[in-house]
Amino acid sequence: MIQHEFGKDPGAPALFVFVARDRKRIKAVYWDKTGFSLWLKVLERDRFIMPKAGARLDEIHAEELSKFLDGINIFVQKPHEALQYESYA
Repeated sequence: MIQHEFGKDPGAPALFVFVARDRKRIKAVYWDKTGFSLWLKVLERDRFIMPKAGARLDEIHAEELSKFLDGINIFVQKPHEALQYESYA
């Protein structure tokens, strides 16, 4: 699924996170140099906060993942845009 549907390398140094339709479970998959590891989290009462139906995130940072796992809505809280200039006056 990682390779065919998302066009990503499953062996890349990344954590691939999938949220169940009921938003009570997430699975995380990663390659640890000797095989794939699977991590599962099931919420007993709440649901994970997701963006609008059909939306997909290609990449989030570790800090955002931590907030997401804690139940913080990372989809409405956006940091300031990082700026890059070719020259500074």
